[in-house]
Amino acid sequence: MATKDVIIPVRVTRADRDLLKRMAPGGSVSAWLRDLALAEARKRRAVVDLARLLDAAKAAGDMTDEEAAGLAADAKREVRSRRR
Repeated sequence: MATKDVIIPVRVTRADRDLLKRMAPGGSVSAWLRDLALAEARKRRAVVDLARLLDAAKAAGDMTDEEAAGLAADAKREVRSRRR
């Protein structure tokens, strides 16, 4: 069974690419880029999963809109701080 590559767009600067080349001498830079893309996709998926959970909790009446908004804001701050 043939596998198909999935392309996930990720912003990679020239400095990132140079760092990857130093980290993987003789290795595959594209493999490092793929790993970066997968990590970015996991972060995005975690944020989407959190949004779904918050919506479900609000719909069930377990949480107010204000509580859900506060948790969502905390999650956004956490994701942004990890990117830096």
